[in-house]
Amino acid sequence: MPIVRPDFPDDTQRPAYHFVAPRNWLNDPNGNFYWDGTYHLFYQYRDVPHNEGTDGFGIWAHAATENFIDWVDYPHAFIGNPDGPDYVGCWSGGHILHGGTHYLVYWGNRGGMCMGTSSDGFRTWQKHERYPFIAAPTEDDEWFLHDPTLWHDGDWIYLCSGWQIGEARGIGTSKDAGFMFRSRNMLDWEYTGLFYEPGEESDLAVPDFFPFGDTHMLLFASHTRGAQYYLGSYTDGKFTPEQHGRINYTICDPDPGMQISGDLIAPRSWETPDGRRIMIAWIAEGRDSEAMKTAGWSGIMSIPRVLWMGDDGTVRTGPARELEALRGEHVGLAAQSTDGAELTIEGVAGDRLELVAEIDCGSARQVGLKFRCSPDGSEQTVVTIDRDTREAVLDVASSSADDSLTGLLPQQAAYAPDGGTVQLRAFLDASVIEVFVDDRLCLTKRIYPTRADSSGVRFFAAGGKASLRRFDCWQMGVSTYTSFDQAAE
Repeated sequence: MPIVRPDFPDDTQRPAYHFVAPRNWLNDPNGNFYWDGTYHLFYQYRDVPHNEGTDGFGIWAHAATENFIDWVDYPHAFIGNPDGPDYVGCWSGGHILHGGTHYLVYWGNRGGMCMGTSSDGFRTWQKHERYPFIAAPTEDDEWFLHDPTLWHDGDWIYLCSGWQIGEARGIGTSKDAGFMFRSRNMLDWEYTGLFYEPGEESDLAVPDFFPFGDTHMLLFASHTRGAQYYLGSYTDGKFTPEQHGRINYTICDPDPGMQISGDLIAPRSWETPDGRRIMIAWIAEGRDSEAMKTAGWSGIMSIPRVLWMGDDGTVRTGPARELEALRGEHVGLAAQSTDGAELTIEGVAGDRLELVAEIDCGSARQVGLKFRCSPDGSEQTVVTIDRDTREAVLDVASSSADDSLTGLLPQQAAYAPDGGTVQLRAFLDASVIEVFVDDRLCLTKRIYPTRADSSGVRFFAAGGKASLRRFDCWQMGVSTYTSFDQAAE
């Protein structure tokens, strides 16, 4: 049955060029792979638009694209079996190409590790007869099954099951850890021990392991701090983390102790034919279940981001160049200066924009931009570069007049501009904002303005004089979605 996407014509919060599910609930991207000119994205899906228990859970949805703009909705890849090892759901997992066959591997909650293959050009997927191929652990086993990532190393296929380790497993009481298995044939697996010495995060969720420049990257999320990574050395199935970095910058709200507040959570990546590493991640809602039920949908994917190693040995990030095809009407402004007064950027407004601003901080202690501003300032989203605290801050406390929102914690990252200048590159799309800072980091939040006139952009400085050297803005187009059967006609 083809995937049908209903219209949401009156929903001002539903993004237009970020990937969204047809309806209902979306979360972790899974099993990303590139093949024959097409990027395949699988993602966790529920047939209900809210997160309550396990109702409607258990689905791997599937979409594909050649350019990250125009998408084809494939039939669902996997659905949980009430009588199988995935009776609670087909949870997150990865992909590997072995012996000419593409395998998708997922954690069958609660029965074990499961896999599937396709025989019709990826239109449909069938669960393997070895179901599960690694059964759930017993109380005597030291290892645990959760989200897998897979790769080849010589004659071996390695599988890292990312989760946690400690005296009492549970969010907030344990450390992140990966449990390693290996096989020569995808069927017979042996446990080989821990992938690395346990870290300091709450858990290792949705791991994605790959070479990265002269090192290796373990991309993952924790349930308390969201998307992040380790860089380190890898030899014979063992990883030694040498550098840790974050991709999400909200501190977890201690109650309920889970980082689900409109932030960047679960990252996954592709390697492109030209050698780029493109990452996409789940951006959760920052509103309650009732709002999700009313809307009929929940969760979006980030724009595709490129990760690369800078000349100074630090991880850099920026938007994938494919997004430039969405650019429409352009406004470019001459340089402007301010000694403390807030400047409205004339001729720039909207809820679907890309903006690039180069700021000379001058003598100012704080500089920044305000987005989605109402004329009276009652709604606004503020990005500040604070030279005193050496931080970049995305403040959403006044983004919306809706007092039922849950995702009001700021994004706050350590940052100091090089040479007194900073570039902010922002992507606005209805209820989401992503702001790249000098290709060093990206601040991401959900914002939900309620006023139709919350569309302005302002430049500000405090504690001295600063200037806006360059400002460019583009109105952005929309993504298209076609069902597989329609695309094949």
